[in-house]
Amino acid sequence: MKLSARWGMLLGMLLIGASLLSTNSQQAANAQTRDRCSGGSFTINKTLENGASWALCWEERSSEGIVLRGIRYTPPGGSAISIINQINLAQIHVPYDDNTARFHDLSDYGLGGGHLNNMTAADCPDGTLLQNNGRNVLCATVVPTGYAYKYYAQVKQGSALVVRSVSHIGAYNYVSQWIFHDDATIEPGIGATGKLQKCTNVAKYGWKIDASSCQYGTSHVHNYYWRIDFALGGNSNNVVEQIEFDSSGTAQRGLQVRPYTTETAAQVNPENFRSWRVKNSTVLNSDGHEISYDIVGNSDHVFRGPSFEPWTKNDVYVTENNPCERWASRNDGNTCADDVSGFVNNQTLVDPIVWYGMTFHHLPRDEDDPLMSAHWSSFQMVPRDLYASQQR
Repeated sequence: MKLSARWGMLLGMLLIGASLLSTNSQQAANAQTRDRCSGGSFTINKTLENGASWALCWEERSSEGIVLRGIRYTPPGGSAISIINQINLAQIHVPYDDNTARFHDLSDYGLGGGHLNNMTAADCPDGTLLQNNGRNVLCATVVPTGYAYKYYAQVKQGSALVVRSVSHIGAYNYVSQWIFHDDATIEPGIGATGKLQKCTNVAKYGWKIDASSCQYGTSHVHNYYWRIDFALGGNSNNVVEQIEFDSSGTAQRGLQVRPYTTETAAQVNPENFRSWRVKNSTVLNSDGHEISYDIVGNSDHVFRGPSFEPWTKNDVYVTENNPCERWASRNDGNTCADDVSGFVNNQTLVDPIVWYGMTFHHLPRDEDDPLMSAHWSSFQMVPRDLYASQQR
């Protein structure tokens, strides 16, 4: 059966209960990370073809899998600037359309430890495999990205640093990937591949596959959540703003910018072109503009779950930094709420954390059997006024 491995894992969880790191253990892990960041084996420094470079530190955690920290960008011929203190996946929530399973993959199982693949050269063509505890857990490679720009005869090709790991949970393989472009754009993403996890004999809950052990592949949702601790221009004076345009359906549309001063939850709104940016309110580029990053989503799917899944009511959460607020759902810690919706409790934002959620609804097809094609979900963090002109 295609679902046996994962259901066996779920049964094990029911028998022994979830065992997550306490806040004190997490603080100890953070201290260990700082030590690792001072050594070469857990750092990545890469200069791209246009002369821009990226520097970052990484670590493996049992639940989050690979966590990236201390991300800095240096433009061609310029000085390094701090971008992100820490970024990691904060949940993969997988509810099936027939309601026979509603997985919380990170907090229930984890992406690290025994679930993190020992990668081979085939996983990392033309790249470098990085080890932890004698296992190849991370691939770093540089790839071409096509046009950086073109204006008639003025042409520049781009490149990017790609960092990826692979974790297996049940029949699924999750490819966690971060793309660091030469123009300072960062693109976190995740690919889901492997084999179909679950089958049904009820037509309205799937798509006819007619494989030997699977009449219908059960349709389901992947809700991905990232936790982003920005340190743009340094760890202080980072502010989150909501940007949108009013007057939908009229000839003129006006820009509206709303700064978040207290903890906030918000939904995507394609009709109003809603997006978010993180700025440093005191660090300016040479034009006198506040440096910032836009957060731009790429998903056409939206999931609003039942009342017992309140975190699905919004897509973006901005909360004050709190070490025990780790997971978008099934959060651990006696002093913190059970999910990210409960983290929003009107605290003033001094050190804001951005929780960014995306949805992919997977309706299986014949091409997903016996081996499932990779389907990707990603978003971009795009520099806005990070520099006064194009850094090429």
